Amino acid sequence: MTTGTHKRGSTIRVDVACRDFDGELFDPDTHSHKIFDPSDTQKDEKTNPTRESIGKFYFYYTIPSDGVVGTWKVVAKAVGSSYTSIEEKTFEVVA
Repeated sequence: MTTGTHKRGSTIRVDVACRDFDGELFDPDTHSHKIFDPSDTQKDEKTNPTRESIGKFYFYYTIPSDGVVGTWKVVAKAVGSSYTSIEEKTFEVVA
Protein backbone atom coordinates (compact mmCIF):
# COMPACT_ATOMS: atom_id res chain seq x y z
CA MET A 1 0.00 0.00 0.00
CA THR A 2 1.01 3.55 -0.42
CA THR A 3 2.53 5.58 2.36
CA GLY A 4 4.23 8.95 2.35
CA THR A 5 3.05 12.47 1.64
CA HIS A 6 0.75 13.44 -1.22
CA LYS A 7 -0.80 16.72 -2.37
CA ARG A 8 -4.52 17.31 -2.60
CA GLY A 9 -5.76 16.49 -6.09
CA SER A 10 -2.98 13.99 -6.78
CA THR A 11 -3.57 10.39 -7.79
CA ILE A 12 -1.92 7.69 -5.71
CA ARG A 13 -1.41 4.00 -6.34
CA VAL A 14 -2.51 1.73 -3.49
CA ASP A 15 -0.81 -1.70 -3.42
CA VAL A 16 -2.34 -4.58 -1.45
CA ALA A 17 -0.96 -8.02 -0.63
CA CYS A 18 -3.39 -10.74 0.48
CA ARG A 19 -1.77 -13.27 2.80
CA ASP A 20 -3.06 -16.33 4.64
CA PHE A 21 -2.18 -17.35 8.21
CA ASP A 22 1.16 -18.78 7.03
CA GLY A 23 2.08 -15.59 5.20
CA GLU A 24 1.47 -17.11 1.77
CA LEU A 25 -0.12 -14.95 -0.91
CA PHE A 26 -3.61 -15.95 -2.07
CA ASP A 27 -6.22 -14.67 -4.49
CA PRO A 28 -9.37 -13.70 -2.58
CA ASP A 29 -12.97 -14.11 -3.68
CA THR A 30 -13.94 -10.57 -2.63
CA HIS A 31 -12.19 -7.27 -1.93
CA SER A 32 -13.16 -4.18 0.03
CA HIS A 33 -10.74 -1.25 0.14
CA LYS A 34 -12.10 1.67 2.15
CA ILE A 35 -10.46 5.09 2.22
CA PHE A 36 -10.93 7.36 5.26
CA ASP A 37 -9.99 11.00 5.83
CA PRO A 38 -8.43 12.28 9.09
CA SER A 39 -11.85 12.61 10.77
CA ASP A 40 -12.44 8.89 10.05
CA THR A 41 -15.11 9.68 7.46
CA GLN A 42 -15.20 7.12 4.66
CA LYS A 43 -14.45 8.90 1.40
CA ASP A 44 -14.45 6.01 -1.08
CA GLU A 45 -14.54 2.24 -1.46
CA LYS A 46 -12.94 0.14 -4.18
CA THR A 47 -14.07 -3.45 -4.72
CA ASN A 48 -12.41 -4.38 -8.00
CA PRO A 49 -8.64 -3.80 -7.84
CA THR A 50 -6.29 -4.82 -10.65
CA ARG A 51 -4.54 -8.16 -10.12
CA GLU A 52 -0.78 -7.88 -10.57
CA SER A 53 0.12 -11.47 -9.61
CA ILE A 54 -1.05 -14.10 -7.12
CA GLY A 55 -2.23 -12.24 -4.03
CA LYS A 56 -0.97 -8.84 -5.22
CA PHE A 57 -3.42 -6.17 -6.31
CA TYR A 58 -3.51 -2.40 -6.81
CA PHE A 59 -5.89 0.45 -7.53
CA TYR A 60 -5.62 4.19 -8.03
CA TYR A 61 -7.26 6.83 -5.88
CA THR A 62 -7.43 10.55 -6.59
CA ILE A 63 -7.33 12.62 -3.42
CA PRO A 64 -10.06 15.29 -3.64
CA SER A 65 -8.73 18.77 -4.47
CA ASP A 66 -10.47 19.98 -1.30
CA GLY A 67 -9.40 16.91 0.72
CA VAL A 68 -8.71 17.42 4.41
CA VAL A 69 -5.05 17.89 5.25
CA GLY A 70 -3.71 15.25 7.64
CA THR A 71 -3.35 11.50 8.00
CA TRP A 72 -5.63 9.40 5.79
CA LYS A 73 -5.95 5.62 5.94
CA VAL A 74 -6.84 2.72 3.68
CA VAL A 75 -8.37 -0.41 5.20
CA ALA A 76 -8.13 -3.34 2.80
CA LYS A 77 -10.15 -6.48 3.50
CA ALA A 78 -9.90 -9.50 1.23
CA VAL A 79 -11.87 -12.69 1.83
CA GLY A 80 -11.00 -16.09 0.35
CA SER A 81 -12.64 -19.46 0.81
CA SER A 82 -10.96 -20.00 4.18
CA TYR A 83 -8.92 -16.83 4.79
CA THR A 84 -9.56 -13.19 5.54
CA SER A 85 -6.76 -10.69 5.07
CA ILE A 86 -7.03 -7.20 6.61
CA GLU A 87 -4.35 -4.58 6.02
CA GLU A 88 -4.32 -0.95 7.16
CA LYS A 89 -1.93 1.73 5.95
CA THR A 90 -1.80 5.50 6.25
CA PHE A 91 -0.68 8.36 4.06
CA GLU A 92 -0.35 12.09 4.60
CA VAL A 93 -2.26 14.69 2.59
CA VAL A 94 -0.82 18.20 2.34
CA ALA A 95 -2.11 21.41 0.73
